[in-house]
Amino acid sequence: MNREEMETFLKNYRKDALKEIKDNYFQLELDDSGNYVRMNRDMFKLIHSELIQQVQCIEHNLKVIYATINSGDFVENFESLSKTNLGMIIKELKKLELEGIDTELTEEDYKVIDEIRIIRNYWCHQCYIDYVYISDDKQREKMFQLIAGKLHYDELQTNDLSEKIEKIRLIIVKHKKNSK
Repeated sequence: MNREEMETFLKNYRKDALKEIKDNYFQLELDDSGNYVRMNRDMFKLIHSELIQQVQCIEHNLKVIYATINSGDFVENFESLSKTNLGMIIKELKKLELEGIDTELTEEDYKVIDEIRIIRNYWCHQCYIDYVYISDDKQREKMFQLIAGKLHYDELQTNDLSEKIEKIRLIIVKHKKNSK
């Protein structure tokens, strides 16, 4: 095989490999309206990982917001929440609001954050248990697809809030930096 034939072979091989990956590994099927229909296990794991990342970033950004707007030292404020769960972070932020400090979060945001606390607990502690131990293959697949549909919905919801809280964090930190 000469150099040109080798390059053609490798180009075709890469194209075929990418098509195989797309066709066989990361499948997410939506209907014409964009509603979830089904996904495979590899896509489930990828989306599950994205959801966990988003929830961790939401939690971290809320801690940064709290540490920035609370009176006192940023590091001490942040460390005071280092082992705190999302529910306690929400309570601490609401306390600041009662003291007249604007967190930039709306009541709707707090409601969604609380829902995300529940979402996080499910996806971290329960989702695999709900289908993995079903012995009947058809029933297990049916339950998996129900859970995968919930994952698809929850990931979209956490993504929107993650982006919003990241923007709020940036605004608050910039505002605090400029006010010094």
